[in-house]
Amino acid sequence: MVVFAGLALVSGLVVNKRQAKQLVELETKLEQQREVTAKAEVRLEEIRQKQEPRTLDIEAFRSALKDKPKCDVEIVYQPNDNEAYLFANAIMLGLHDWARPSVPAPSSIEAITDEILESLDPRKDKPEEATSF
Repeated sequence: MVVFAGLALVSGLVVNKRQAKQLVELETKLEQQREVTAKAEVRLEEIRQKQEPRTLDIEAFRSALKDKPKCDVEIVYQPNDNEAYLFANAIMLGLHDWARPSVPAPSSIEAITDEILESLDPRKDKPEEATSF
């Protein structure tokens, strides 16, 4: 019986040693996963912030322009992009008292492109020729 008790004790010590080793390995893996998770959370927050609409501190913007010379300004934005439109309007508001004489409402870049293409059309100044059949 003493032999069995001694054998059980030795066996229990071996099992405890294995379990302690496994516990250390699991704790190490858990710590590594926590680091990976923390890095992923930081990256996710960076991405989330980039997806938020841009904002403009209008008072700071106006303050930065306060003593600068005035000039004509045209603001264009990407068409069909509500965020770009709202940001262009924020810029317009920031420039309202600074630009001369006033800043026109932002234009879609698509409209500007059409105007440029029309001005470059070589047929623009030529009268249309009559076609006979």
